[in-house]
Amino acid sequence: MLVGGGCLGVCGVLFVAGTFVAGVFAGFSGETVAPGESPKAVALPVPAGPDDFVYHSPNGLVYVAPHHVSAEGVEVALAGEWREDHRHVILRLREGGRYDLSAGGGAIRGDNLSDLVASNSAEQGTWKLEGATLTLTPDGHDVSGIAERHSSSTSGKADAPRQWNVVGVTIDYTPNGAETARQRPGLRITGPSPSWFYPPGEWNWVLRRAW
Repeated sequence: MLVGGGCLGVCGVLFVAGTFVAGVFAGFSGETVAPGESPKAVALPVPAGPDDFVYHSPNGLVYVAPHHVSAEGVEVALAGEWREDHRHVILRLREGGRYDLSAGGGAIRGDNLSDLVASNSAEQGTWKLEGATLTLTPDGHDVSGIAERHSSSTSGKADAPRQWNVVGVTIDYTPNGAETARQRPGLRITGPSPSWFYPPGEWNWVLRRAW
């Protein structure tokens, strides 16, 4: 499966001050990929080793590598895990036609772990690609959180099917300590946000391939 088109984007470095709790989370050829089909793997090769797009420093801070989109309309394999590190969004598109979409985060408001405030929202459902349109059909979503040592969780009604325009991109990034840039497959998604995501509105984001 292949995806393409769109404008170039530029992203900077994310400096995460404090402890964050992350949520659990193509170019086009014009062909249709239905659930159960495995998109053609035509992306840049994935090297072995840890994911070097983010750097976890010894003092607990987390850095996202400086990066920018260097090409759009490239072919990438759609099935896999995609991340928007600044917003702690994770999209997992499974080869069997199922997906998980989540967003979460948190911070310590004081000096102790007991001062941790965190939340996570997760949605599951089925996905399919028709042309340049990725359709997500949710089964429902769950919301969990912790504040002042108390945790809570609830389940929500499923959103109506959501359609996103998807475009394969190439991301140039420079890992911590590296002198030369490297490349990573990415996916630009454009379309409505889930009802449970705050702030609501239209998304026009680039997600990078996770290793």
